[in-house]
Amino acid sequence: MLIKSLKIRIKDHPISSILFVILILIIITLVLPYLISDDKSEANDKLIKNITNPQNIPLSFIELTEEF
Repeated sequence: MLIKSLKIRIKDHPISSILFVILILIIITLVLPYLISDDKSEANDKLIKNITNPQNIPLSFIELTEEF
């Protein structure tokens, strides 16, 4: 039932659904190094640098988007 309603919602709003998925991927990409790292202060600094300077996009995100 949940999958069927999700399919209907995606068909009704395809652009919004795609943008939502992209937003989730960006959030995961930015937060993942913070969750993996043992040194939380260094990971926090990297997270702030990535958010404030978009040129510091993590290499893993670039590789992920190249596959599409």
